[in-house]
Amino acid sequence: MVLKEGSHILVKALEGGNELTRREMKEAFDNAGIDAGGLRLAYLTMYAELEALVCSGALRGKQHTIALLAERAPKAKSLPREEALVKLTKHFFASHGPATVQDLAWWSSLTMADVKKGIGLAGLQCIEVEDSTFYSVKPPEDIFHPPVVHLLPNYDEYVIAYKNRSPFTNLQLDKAPSYGELSSHFIALDGQLVGGWKRAATPKSFTIQLNLFRKLLPEQLDALEAAASRLQKFLELPVKII
Repeated sequence: MVLKEGSHILVKALEGGNELTRREMKEAFDNAGIDAGGLRLAYLTMYAELEALVCSGALRGKQHTIALLAERAPKAKSLPREEALVKLTKHFFASHGPATVQDLAWWSSLTMADVKKGIGLAGLQCIEVEDSTFYSVKPPEDIFHPPVVHLLPNYDEYVIAYKNRSPFTNLQLDKAPSYGELSSHFIALDGQLVGGWKRAATPKSFTIQLNLFRKLLPEQLDALEAAASRLQKFLELPVKII
């Protein structure tokens, strides 16, 4: 089977603390006589990840790498099923809560029975909002000082981790966004999606092209500039908004 053979080749190439970029992984497959062109490289890598053989390595400059899971997490241990379920449940609601039973089921692919069991064992806080029940590890703190803008990438957890997205997408907008605009990078204002953005990057600069779904007030535009400044600090590159 090509996938199993590919995993064996990838493990051998990574042994000894090696971390490979996509180009280097393709070279390893090519040298072993396995075609890794196009999407085949992604399939080979994903299979090895699903088999718990490889994981993300350290960044090499701006390039992502793959490493051996056994070397990146040498002290990992197996947990009894109930203990693992409780740990997963607590981690999810600590990072995503308040959230619902359906959200955890969506995010984890666990059965509803397992999700409810995990919530019961984890001893979570329960919050009733209208006809919905939300859970969290601890009560939410009132630390929100609007306006706050976040420049979210596509596939960000805030956008894809919840079964019901209506709380942050059911908005009064100046224009209805298209599907393409809803699958791009997002602009979140006080937790609500108010636009999308595209990037144009060079080795010396980074440009953000806005596509707002509604007009922002001056103080909200200031919050957008603050988000761009945080991105500029992270990238260590000049960031320009157009």
